Amino acid sequence: IRDSSWDVQKSLQVKRILLWSEQGIGDTLNWASCLPLVASLAEHTILECQEKVVCLLARSFPDIEVKPEDRSMDAERDDFDFHLPMGSLYRQFFPNIGENSNTEAYLIPDPARVKFWRKRLSLLGKGPYIGISWKSSKVSPFRLKHYPPILEWSSVLTVPDVTFINLQYSDFTDDLNDIKNELGVTVYNFDDLDQYNAVDDVVRGLWWERPQSWAFKEASHINLGEARALKKELRALASNVQHHRSRRVFCLDSRVV
Repeated sequence: IRDSSWDVQKSLQVKRILLWSEQGIGDTLNWASCLPLVASLAEHTILECQEKVVCLLARSFPDIEVKPEDRSMDAERDDFDFHLPMGSLYRQFFPNIGENSNTEAYLIPDPARVKFWRKRLSLLGKGPYIGISWKSSKVSPFRLKHYPPILEWSSVLTVPDVTFINLQYSDFTDDLNDIKNELGVTVYNFDDLDQYNAVDDVVRGLWWERPQSWAFKEASHINLGEARALKKELRALASNVQHHRSRRVFCLDSRVV
């Protein structure tokens, strides 16, 4: 892409901006929370992202042109004035994010799939229904140490009167068997659900709630969504004199605490 990168100091009045995904779909959906902020500033906003989330994001943000990413045309294209990778959105809009107390969902699933899954889940019991996913498909020795063995989820999985649904999209069969055999808990798996590609089916049940307080012992990194939930604990951690110069919180490449 030609050198026309955008930052919040540059006016977008009567300008077109191209936003593009450079990480996985989880990051894309997380950063999508900033799309209305960009669209409110620009004459026209284009988002290029992974093909499997195009329909979801186009439905959720009708004022934005959403289309599959196509890097083959980057060098010749002239349909934008500025561009920005989605991963830089938080850095540009962090003050706005901090002031926004709105916790409403911003992703709008397909209504037909919502109806389908509500009916299907009701056949399992009254709920509540909690989808779980516990590791990435990209596992290296470094990353593996950040994913606890599934039986260490026992305090969560043994919560009474909860119906758990498998949203893990790879390498889950042995773990589901361990949960059943060791904990006596069934995590329901739908064999006909493609947890990796059927994004509209997976997100139909994502009603997000922010807990009043979280506790944590150690983390090498957290995303901004987790940082919001952990605001009370992060402030306490940062203000404790014994942690001076030993604990920092980063939002991508910007230190924010």
